Amino acid sequence: MPLFDSLLRWLIPDSKNEKSGPGGKDKIERRASARASFVPSSVVPDAIAVMIADFDGPDGEGLAERLAGSIGALPGLVLLRRKEPLRLSGPGGVTEKLAAAAERGRAWLQDAPADLLVWGEISPDIHSATLRLLPAIAEPDGVVGAFGLGDAFEVPAALGGAGRLNEKPGAGIAAGSSIFGAVMPIGMRSHDAPGGDVDRVAAATVLAAAVRGKAGAKGLAIEGLRRLLADMPDPAALASAGQPPAIMASLMLGLGHAHAADVRCGGDPAGLKRTLACYRAAAERLTALTSPLLWAQAQNHLAAVLIALAESEHSPARLRDAVAVHRTMAETLTRIEHPNDWALAHARLGSILYRLGQMEGQPKHFRDAAIAYQQALTVFTQAAHPLRWSDLMHHYGVLLTALGEHMTGTAALEQAVMVFRKALNVRRRDILPLFWAQTASGLGAAAFALAKRNGDAALLREAVGCFEGALEIYGQLGQGQAIAVLQRNLQRAQRLLETRGATLADDVAPKGADAAPARAAGGVQPELSGAKAAASAARSTVKSGK
Repeated sequence: MPLFDSLLRWLIPDSKNEKSGPGGKDKIERRASARASFVPSSVVPDAIAVMIADFDGPDGEGLAERLAGSIGALPGLVLLRRKEPLRLSGPGGVTEKLAAAAERGRAWLQDAPADLLVWGEISPDIHSATLRLLPAIAEPDGVVGAFGLGDAFEVPAALGGAGRLNEKPGAGIAAGSSIFGAVMPIGMRSHDAPGGDVDRVAAATVLAAAVRGKAGAKGLAIEGLRRLLADMPDPAALASAGQPPAIMASLMLGLGHAHAADVRCGGDPAGLKRTLACYRAAAERLTALTSPLLWAQAQNHLAAVLIALAESEHSPARLRDAVAVHRTMAETLTRIEHPNDWALAHARLGSILYRLGQMEGQPKHFRDAAIAYQQALTVFTQAAHPLRWSDLMHHYGVLLTALGEHMTGTAALEQAVMVFRKALNVRRRDILPLFWAQTASGLGAAAFALAKRNGDAALLREAVGCFEGALEIYGQLGQGQAIAVLQRNLQRAQRLLETRGATLADDVAPKGADAAPARAAGGVQPELSGAKAAASAARSTVKSGK
């Protein structure tokens, strides 16, 4: 029982830590007092450990205890109480403070160990609270229903007051008590859900983050999420709950996340449309003037589900709706007041326009995407945001490669090669091997396409080296689809390099829209004709490995 043993060590520090500083004794007593309540995860297979920290602010401990009591009997969970708040503090703006808090929070999760941290702060007027959820495993940006660092849900400060799932309504949990573990058998009845629609939505939101934050999550927790969703009111009914707009929008977002988590865990794909309905309802209740951060959060999630539906339905109309969402964000948020959100809106706009250009085959969308990426790069510079900058440069290089294949001349391809090379200054093989492989494969594709046009054998050798290096990394990481594509890329580049003495011009594919090769199933080119296949491989690995 490794989780049980490690948690006991966490609850009762050894003697050398007992006098670690002011408040240490109080903390140890609080942790040790809950040993009798702890239920090890071995009681229920696939149990997910959820840590609930005290909220920062008046009655922060009380809210944490009520929340623990409300969700304590959800199936498949082991609850842990951290008797201290995780505060937004330190230098910098909100983004820097969130990043610092996340670093501390993930250290807590690793030490416990646990899969999800529930934390937040209570407003000074004590009427509302901000609920934040930090999964141990971060998801890539833009995934439908993902819980990012900036995601925050405004909830009533009395959240969880209806009591534990299987207690009488209003019973709550004893003041000052601590729940470190609570597991409920799967036989949960639908009327055992947390009391009230608000508590039910909050519980579903936490459970959604829990199943997403656990690698390979399955079993009781997912079953519990689906039972909660089956007992949930529709968005229209929830809208009549009489809560302030920010709280109503947060509830809609949380409900949308719950439906998205269900789909991600193998549920009905129609749940994405329910997710869309919830996100739309959230966006309609917010304005950038009154709730700028929550408004931006709702817009981002709305665009993400539109993109997912566009890809599953092969619908340019859905993508155009997503473009409209991010254009609105880019035009509404100012670079001076919200520089990071403004830049993110442009970065995401560039990504969606690139996908739209692929779907419709119109180079105009690629050119618009290039402008959007350039705007984002004015904020996310290498000096200030090296990782974000290198990520943007990688995607900008993929875009320029695609644009170069739709244009005569070599300007776009030359720029793509330059952009990829710069990105590799940050995406180094010894530090970020997967990211290095993604960008190296993109550089190989751009160099190969450019060499076919200008006859530069040095570029061909660079392409071969890039493909070989990327294949080595992908082989180590089991990236099957990328391996298959890059093997074809490498073979074509090697053949062209071997016949360099003939004429490179003979291998140049005809230009124009009519010459674009048809895509094979899954978007992989059956034969390499420039950079598109390798760029596709790079995109697929970004989704799976970033």
